[in-house]
Amino acid sequence: MAEISSERRDKVAVITVHDPDRRNALTPALSEQLAAAVAEAEADTGVHAVIVTGTPAPGVGGGPGKGQAGARADGEGGGLST
Repeated sequence: MAEISSERRDKVAVITVHDPDRRNALTPALSEQLAAAVAEAEADTGVHAVIVTGTPAPGVGGGPGKGQAGARADGEGGGLST
């Protein structure tokens, strides 16, 4: 099961997703947890920015489905393959 933690570093809220078994894929349940963490950060008037990251690297991926494709910013393919 995914774990979400959040901490405040000065004026920045850092939200970390930890679900190594699914490589931090955004499932419906995780999306709800993430939305709640963002809403909590948004309600804090001292927070000026939010960073969403994941452990272990590479961070937070896309959905859990197979066959999803994506492109890197430089246009060189990338993404997931089956």
